[in-house]
Amino acid sequence: MPLLMPDPGNTPADRNAAFRDAVTAFLTGHRLPGPGLTRVTALDTGGRTARHDAAAAMTDRHRDTVPTTAVHAPPGHGAADRVVAAGLSRKALDKAHAARR
Repeated sequence: MPLLMPDPGNTPADRNAAFRDAVTAFLTGHRLPGPGLTRVTALDTGGRTARHDAAAAMTDRHRDTVPTTAVHAPPGHGAADRVVAAGLSRKALDKAHAARR
């Protein structure tokens, strides 16, 4: 049985770009300042920070302007919808999928 092992470091798809897009939409939707994007992406550390820790830090920072429930959904919410497979990764996945038939 063949095994496909993609490199998890933003190679098959740019997870960080998807996360930045989701955070930008969140910040814009709540009319929060642009520098918040830099702060949140630094806090995220490329997905290595636990989601609840990132949400707790955002809640502390924006508790007066954004409801806690809104903060706890977004940093990751919406990012999955924004993920796009990189060109070479898409081709490799298509090839692997075709080979399994």
